[in-house]
Amino acid sequence: MRPHKINISPRSITLDGIPLLHSDEAPTVETLAPDLHLVHLTVYASHIQLDGDTHHTPEATPIYNQLKEQA
Repeated sequence: MRPHKINISPRSITLDGIPLLHSDEAPTVETLAPDLHLVHLTVYASHIQLDGDTHHTPEATPIYNQLKEQA
């Protein structure tokens, strides 16, 4: 798992410096630890690309596997 940097302002959200097109619903933020937060937000995408694992770790990827099955 690699933590991301999210900036939330009244009119924009950026993820690792990339602006996101998001819904009018406010994101919810859960603090899991002092330096770890879980952010829930709706993001609109014109294109989705499912890429294979580039890190080659033995860690399971259940979310990616579920999306791949649905595609």
